[in-house]
Amino acid sequence: MAPESETFPNYASHAESPKLAKDGVQIVVGPGPHGRDKPIVLRGAILIGGEVLRKSNSQPLSRVLIIVVRRDEPDLWVGAVLDPSSLPFRPIPKEASPPGFRQGGFFNINLAAACPKLVKGGRYWVMASLGDFVSDRIEFSIKAD
Repeated sequence: MAPESETFPNYASHAESPKLAKDGVQIVVGPGPHGRDKPIVLRGAILIGGEVLRKSNSQPLSRVLIIVVRRDEPDLWVGAVLDPSSLPFRPIPKEASPPGFRQGGFFNINLAAACPKLVKGGRYWVMASLGDFVSDRIEFSIKAD
């Protein structure tokens, strides 16, 4: 649940933030009930290995995209919600990275504010992608007013 003083977007780790053991992107949606005028807190984490980072000048190769699919009507929204340059990636050596070298970060958004399609009650899926990495699909609902 989002603390009252939390502003979005932000790049802090929270107790609800997903944990990654391998390269990729993962998200979680804060607990409901979700309403049209209530924040839908989406927390995410990314983890990228040294080889990928070196090829991309110490930055992930793309923005984090959020994909929202309406389950009970034909509707879709895709939006870039995170410029990876805002994450604290540190430069990596030009030579080979130490084995297992990885960098990552966290992001938190109010999905209701980011996605203009979330204006009426219904069932939705949300996923995140970062280059070739795609998160698990998360289902959530918005209560009709």
